[in-house]
Amino acid sequence: MFKLVGVDLYLRSDSVPELPRESGKFTLTFISNRGTKIWPPPAPAIALSDWLQCRFESTGDITDADAEQLLQEISQLGFHWTKAQKLYTKDGEKQYSQPY
Repeated sequence: MFKLVGVDLYLRSDSVPELPRESGKFTLTFISNRGTKIWPPPAPAIALSDWLQCRFESTGDITDADAEQLLQEISQLGFHWTKAQKLYTKDGEKQYSQPY
């Protein structure tokens, strides 16, 4: 059985964004840029592109409505997100990459 456990949110920013560490049922777990983890620190000295991957995960039960609420909050804070990808487990096994 598939279970929604998080959202990878891709957004445009010229620097490491000051995103909320907690939002609803979600916790920000990492921010990466071109496959390199830049948050939480320490971050390597690299030239950043303007497209970032921000992973928000939950340990509790979440719904599509919770994911939509996260997107709305990020938008209301003035961030321009370009893509959101829901993260699922199947029978407790992650169905998405865990890069770090």
